[in-house]
Amino acid sequence: MVDRIRCSRGVRPVATLAALSLMLSSVVFSRSASAACAIPATAHDESASGDLPDQPLALDPGLGESRVKGSISAGDQFDSASFTIEPGEQLDAVILAQYVGAGSIAVRFFTGTDVAAPPPAFLGTTGLGPAQIGADSLELVGIGPLGPGLYSISIVDNPVGAAQQYALALHIGTVYDETVDGDLPSKPTPPLALQFGCGSNHVLGSVTANVDNFDNFSFTIEPDTELGSVILAEYAGTGSNAVRFFTGTDTGADPPAFLGETDMSAARIGADYLELIGIGPLGPDVYSMSIVNTFSPAQQYHFVLSVPEPGPVGAALGVAFGLGAASRVRRARRGASAASAPAAVPPSVSAPGCGANAPRR
Repeated sequence: MVDRIRCSRGVRPVATLAALSLMLSSVVFSRSASAACAIPATAHDESASGDLPDQPLALDPGLGESRVKGSISAGDQFDSASFTIEPGEQLDAVILAQYVGAGSIAVRFFTGTDVAAPPPAFLGTTGLGPAQIGADSLELVGIGPLGPGLYSISIVDNPVGAAQQYALALHIGTVYDETVDGDLPSKPTPPLALQFGCGSNHVLGSVTANVDNFDNFSFTIEPDTELGSVILAEYAGTGSNAVRFFTGTDTGADPPAFLGETDMSAARIGADYLELIGIGPLGPDVYSMSIVNTFSPAQQYHFVLSVPEPGPVGAALGVAFGLGAASRVRRARRGASAASAPAAVPPSVSAPGCGANAPRR
């Protein structure tokens, strides 16, 4: 059942991206799961692929981390790029991964490709400099994560004339939400196969005793990758019930295919379920999760399953999305057409199968 009680969105997370980073077979997402998450993919590097123009160049970032690298100066004051977030995905974060320069840059976000548009197409702007390395621009502007739609980023020299070099890391994750994508199956129907990618993979659903007792899904961890964490990001309901892990797709199996279980409750928001059970990280294989409610009224949940990305930023994102950005996922599912612009002045003037190399279906 998907008669969802809205989870609380008013409580600030224990940790934020900025702080931590200084540390579907029938459901098909548009990009495939990773073959490896060892190296950040490059969506565009000006030193190798030419200057980003004043009007957006269409890029094709994939799941996980894709970097946009460039420079701006007196003779090249604007760099602009556009990209599409496909159905079943969301832009979790835009991290300032590198910065060289004495001044700062302004990063502006838009829906569509008009980088001079006023609100509502203009979503907001923020300044970035050395002090913001590791910070999430979406969080700074207050607009993320962003759901399916066409977006543009414009990077502006600020002050004009100062040479600045930057690298922005776009982090795109998968989303399965029962309210949008349909109910996850109960026994005896086999688990629904979800296709995960590098980075964060969000699963949102609800279970109700004697009505919809089970939500079951499976996923594959590809060679050279691992499932690093399973964070309970949001929970609404009373009582506590079981979350079970299995190898394979038999959610009634005994050990050794049955890996363990623990309860789901409000007290465990932010907890890593692999750590609670003592089974993680999980290496390449097929796994299933079964979320069980046989005693209580409707319980709503949001899990973030993280396939770690490289470096301190990627490592922190799995935790940060569980504790911070996760609470904004419902807003993201409404997509670009419903994105609301914050109060702001409009602008006046690779790892195979991951990131930019992720194949589309």
